[in-house]
Amino acid sequence: MFGVVNAPLPFARGETYRTASAQVDTNLESTLLGKCFCVPNDIVTGLGLPVILRLVKNTAGSTLESLNSTTTEADRGNVMIWDVTSTHGVGRAVSAKCDTVVERCAGMIDPKYTTGIIDDDLFWIVVYGPCHVRTGDIASSYIVGDQVVADNDTDDGKVGEAASDAVYAAFGLGLSMEVAATSTNETLLIHSCVRGF
Repeated sequence: MFGVVNAPLPFARGETYRTASAQVDTNLESTLLGKCFCVPNDIVTGLGLPVILRLVKNTAGSTLESLNSTTTEADRGNVMIWDVTSTHGVGRAVSAKCDTVVERCAGMIDPKYTTGIIDDDLFWIVVYGPCHVRTGDIASSYIVGDQVVADNDTDDGKVGEAASDAVYAAFGLGLSMEVAATSTNETLLIHSCVRGF
């Protein structure tokens, strides 16, 4: 795929740039931001699908909690939006979690994180391949192939089913990979394919 690097990650999944590096190199940081890396899928075994990660910066002004953080339920969504207020933010920086279907989503905070990502740190988001997300407030059951978009709910960063093919075509995040008779705030495996990654 165009623009995707098949090379070792500069730091491991589940780590951030600042936790992995004893000394921050701002020149290196600027060259890495926005790059996409193709890695083997190790979230779910036996699928044979790669995962594409993008390196982005947290410009939210606060810590971003991940899907698997030991924090309140409301904070465990992981769908992010681009920072459209900073120079060259799109493709390089995320500023908040999605809270409506019609936002242009950047990707999902990598489920490998078990702690929050501090402000101004660099971290991985998933833009393609198997990824766990969190279902939103509206109760729904999922079947394999259901179209998934950001959810219009009170807890940011979560997903729901697309209301129509047109909505999915414009704002789709991926397809459900499992049957899940979920209600709300449950983990769901999707094959992510973020628009325009």
